[in-house]
Amino acid sequence: MSLSYLNILKKSWDGFKRNPVLILPLFVGLALFIGFLLVVGLEVLVFIIIFSKSVLSDPMSVLTSTKGILLIVFFSMTDLVFVWMISSYIKAMQIGMYLDVTKNQKTTSEAMFKYGKRFFKVYFKYQLAKFVMFIVPILVLASVVYLCYLASKILAIIIGVLALLLLLGYITFIGFGLFFIEPMIVTERKGLVALLKQSVDYSMKNLGHVIITGGIIIIITMCVGLIMYVIKVPVSFFIKILEMAGSVGPIVFLYGLGFLLEIIMGIVNVVLGIVLGLFVFNAYFAKKKR
Repeated sequence: MSLSYLNILKKSWDGFKRNPVLILPLFVGLALFIGFLLVVGLEVLVFIIIFSKSVLSDPMSVLTSTKGILLIVFFSMTDLVFVWMISSYIKAMQIGMYLDVTKNQKTTSEAMFKYGKRFFKVYFKYQLAKFVMFIVPILVLASVVYLCYLASKILAIIIGVLALLLLLGYITFIGFGLFFIEPMIVTERKGLVALLKQSVDYSMKNLGHVIITGGIIIIITMCVGLIMYVIKVPVSFFIKILEMAGSVGPIVFLYGLGFLLEIIMGIVNVVLGIVLGLFVFNAYFAKKKR
């Protein structure tokens, strides 16, 4: 018996309606992001204090100095780790709550923090592994193309095109291979390497299921994006017309309407992201039951 993806999608929507608490991790993420911005501001302040004598008079000399470059690299790497930690903590919360909703139809704010703590470490490792899996091939292929360029521009173009095709194929493979890894993270008590291998094996054995599930997500995302774009375009168009005409009152009204639309679109995107996240979990477990 084939899966009814429409029923799975409906179940995901119903799961969100019963559990609006699923939005809470995003508010936690917002609070952590504000804290991150404060850290960035502190880094800028430290940078200014260290180079107080020349940062205003000759900023380029600071940015090109060895000390300045090292400090920028250090702060950048620190910020990257902070971003990984924040996103990993939020995703750990979300996927734990998705499991609750998928299995038990209900989740709570208390469970949110419990899952954030439980799955943070493995998800952080997963984020790091993904970064390495993407950055290493890019650096290797870029180095090969550069070496070819030193030998021949024509050869560099040919190898560059082949490298780009190879990279696209590799990214597609990784995308398919890790498509259902999040449900596995919260259900399988395995190390990261074993999880990555299991995810790829599962996707290769259930490629049609991965393609259909991913295709539905892409189609829904594109349709919602298109609808929001169609709604937004007339407002932007009339604002430009009224600006040319110099009509202040209607412009203020339309700017307010545009701002309201942005808020609504943001809410729609948040809800859509949660529903599609539940859809991935429901699709995975529906297939596993068969």
